[in-house]
Amino acid sequence: MTFFFEEQLSSLVFFLCIAGLTVIENRKWNNLYTPFTLTAWPFVVITLLVNFLLYQIGFSMITARANYFVLLNLVFIWIFSYLVSHFNSTERIKNNLADAFSPYIKYKYIFIILSWVIIIFSFIRLLKFVGLHGGWWYIGTDEFGEKYFRGPVGHAIIYGKVCFLILYCISLLNRRRDNFLIYFTLFFLSLTIISIQNKYHLMIIVLMIFFISNLTKTTKQQIKSIVNVTLLLFMLFIVYFIIVALGWKTATFIQTGIWEHIFKMFLNYLVSGPIILDKWMDFADTKPEWTMFVPIINLFRYVSGNKNLINVIPYVSKGFYQVLKGFHSNVGTGFGVYYLIGGLGFTLMMTLFTSAISYTLYIKCKNFNNPILIFFNTMFLSFGVLSFFVQYYTILSIYEYSLMFFFTILILRVINKLFTINTYNNDN
Repeated sequence: MTFFFEEQLSSLVFFLCIAGLTVIENRKWNNLYTPFTLTAWPFVVITLLVNFLLYQIGFSMITARANYFVLLNLVFIWIFSYLVSHFNSTERIKNNLADAFSPYIKYKYIFIILSWVIIIFSFIRLLKFVGLHGGWWYIGTDEFGEKYFRGPVGHAIIYGKVCFLILYCISLLNRRRDNFLIYFTLFFLSLTIISIQNKYHLMIIVLMIFFISNLTKTTKQQIKSIVNVTLLLFMLFIVYFIIVALGWKTATFIQTGIWEHIFKMFLNYLVSGPIILDKWMDFADTKPEWTMFVPIINLFRYVSGNKNLINVIPYVSKGFYQVLKGFHSNVGTGFGVYYLIGGLGFTLMMTLFTSAISYTLYIKCKNFNNPILIFFNTMFLSFGVLSFFVQYYTILSIYEYSLMFFFTILILRVINKLFTINTYNNDN
């Protein structure tokens, strides 16, 4: 094994810089989980994994240029964090975040019923789909993922994510012996979300509930919990690839080659972003400036009855590149998307913009135990973790998910207010 050529040296520099900045960040914020650390360490793991191990089985290496470009953006996040820490309290979050959902425990059976309506509706739709297209193998095709999520079933499943998050938080406050029905519902609701075959839907929920459960823990407890959530996310990826394999008709799971292929597909999704990033860096300013506004444009078209929605994928990617023999990818990290749209200046601007939102929400959650603040704080922390893959500003369903959660909490607050007023009037 050859050591210390340019790519490997850049990976070591990357690791040492992030490790040093993380020590300072942890002392400043008294928390291992911050927008900076959560964004930075997936890149550290990937660059070391690829440039010291995976290149030996044929993966392209992450170039020094890509490593230093990502490092520059991460240093910008850290500098912003360092400056903000001088003007805000950096005391560890002490409140149990799930407590913010205590006013809504009384509605748990409503959310359970709504969840089962979504589950049954989606399952009936699924049965019709596979029946019309020749059997269960169809769920492993790309066409299934594109068509199944359209229309009412897509909106229903997105609201299922809202139910999932609220029910999980209620389960943390509920008596354990009463949680069986909630867990049973969450299990089938997770299968419903998995059925749309878009990995980020369930991954973001998993990360959000992970942060709700672990953001207030000690550093040692947080380190241990990282292992658990990593294994869970890996399992979700593997389940997804097994579902995809169902579409191969001739494949059987007793074949050694199938499992090797699934393993390489998993690695491809995990590490391809920083590898492809270097190729994207030859194409600065090649995407239209309005790319970041595609969700707003699509929302306006949808509301006005125009069904010709813009397919955002060609605007946030340069197509597929080979990462490993027989494996291709079209993702180049969240930083890469910004670079395609506006070059280095726009990338740094978006990095600072995202940092400002993330740290504002992070700080606000220290002072206000509010379910809406908690929702957006944990969502942006999740965006940080997944930035090694893509950015999420241009995904319409993210906005729909956020609005559904916001209005659900708003409606429940109004109902609670009305109930309080009625109770007060009756008592007087």
